[in-house]
Amino acid sequence: MMKAQINLITIWTNTIDKMKNFYNQVLGFTIENDLGKYVEFENDGARFAICMRDVMYAYSSEYRKASFGQSFELAFPCENRKRC
Repeated sequence: MMKAQINLITIWTNTIDKMKNFYNQVLGFTIENDLGKYVEFENDGARFAICMRDVMYAYSSEYRKASFGQSFELAFPCENRKRC
């Protein structure tokens, strides 16, 4: 039986280098595993990754569809409200 718990959050992208730099250099996530088209960051709790959409093209045509609008939100704790 599957346990109802989030184990991995993956953000699909067409611009992995920009996303990798943002999460690593701007937000400070340490890269745990970089396979080129898949990058996983160190994170307590659920695993956190970004992945090129084209990795999934062979599995489903849904990943070929253009995305638009906000489809998710990530929230991070902030130690100093003046800096957030």
